[in-house]
Amino acid sequence: MQTNPDLLNLLHAQNGPFLTLLVKRPTNPASVNQAKLTFKNLLKMAATMMEKSFPNANWENYQSRFTEYQDNNDFWLSGTGKTVALIGNEHQIFTYHLNRELDDHVSISHRPNILPIINEELEFNYLVLALNHDSFILYRGDQHHLLPINLPADAPDKLTKALGEEIDGKSVNVTARGHEPGFGSFHGHNEKSAEVQKDKVNYYQQVADYVLKNFAQYDQRKVILFGLPENQTIFKQVAKSNLIDEKLHIDLSPAKTDFYEVEKQVLNLMSQWFDSVIAALSKDYEQAASKQLLVDEPYNIVEPVMNHQVDQLIITSGATARGLLLDDGNLISNTPEASQNNLLNDLAIFTILRGGNVITLTEDQLPAKTRGGGVALLRYAQSGIERAEKS
Repeated sequence: MQTNPDLLNLLHAQNGPFLTLLVKRPTNPASVNQAKLTFKNLLKMAATMMEKSFPNANWENYQSRFTEYQDNNDFWLSGTGKTVALIGNEHQIFTYHLNRELDDHVSISHRPNILPIINEELEFNYLVLALNHDSFILYRGDQHHLLPINLPADAPDKLTKALGEEIDGKSVNVTARGHEPGFGSFHGHNEKSAEVQKDKVNYYQQVADYVLKNFAQYDQRKVILFGLPENQTIFKQVAKSNLIDEKLHIDLSPAKTDFYEVEKQVLNLMSQWFDSVIAALSKDYEQAASKQLLVDEPYNIVEPVMNHQVDQLIITSGATARGLLLDDGNLISNTPEASQNNLLNDLAIFTILRGGNVITLTEDQLPAKTRGGGVALLRYAQSGIERAEKS
């Protein structure tokens, strides 16, 4: 599990403080005014917070830049998801459309508040193979988007291109079934039925070789199959690849499915993917516990984070801990800015910048209870003994 590289642009943004606004995304034109009113009220709250914790900041610049979004109807109605997040300073604003529905929220912090968006920025890149009996379409996707891949002219995207024009099934007496015209139950001519099945296996072998070699193997990208179960079964038998995702698949015919329905079906699988992430984390947690590579309580996590020891940081959703972690590793707690700052957010940022991973989980998703809202899984023991053994 990795963090999306695009998130680094936000983490490297300078010149805080940073303002974070979360607003439920309006679902139709009638609800836009309510979203804009909520946004306006959150900005008023932000003005008060800024004056208290960052009195030297130029609030007029923040207000001017954020208000541009407040009055933009197209912005509120564009995109997808259930929550709109805006994170920025007086120079630049980053916008996100989150799949989760979060409460309306405003915060101001020394660094960007990434905790509301961190799960949405986990990197999950994959391919979707929409597989018919005589053709395929290939897509590339992540947690939020799906895009069709424009294949080159020599791609075996049609059975006739792969096996020859004479293989078109038209000479076989068939009755269509399911949602795939032209592929069904054969009446008589058993030898023809066997030939068509053999052609199908040969075609799927070419598709598997082409997709795996040219699109999946380079970065070990998982392939999600979209097709009738019997077609998926044959394809997996000929592909013989662990890159075919066993858990994520869509058992529908893509023959008469447009792009938007394909995207909808695929993005609906993301909750299942996240469940698998949590299951894997539970195993990692147990292994770390057995090797005494766990540290909980935010203030105890500071040192291993700054020493590049944290491989995985798990934060309880909504948890806070007062304190401001400086770039040199010093922890400040006795200033207005520090009292308003969430140390867990700082730990998350430094963990990512040092090559670690971060995820937020609800209480019921956590592998075990945490002290202070955070637990770190270490790469090696704090004493350095385990690090020496690995080297």
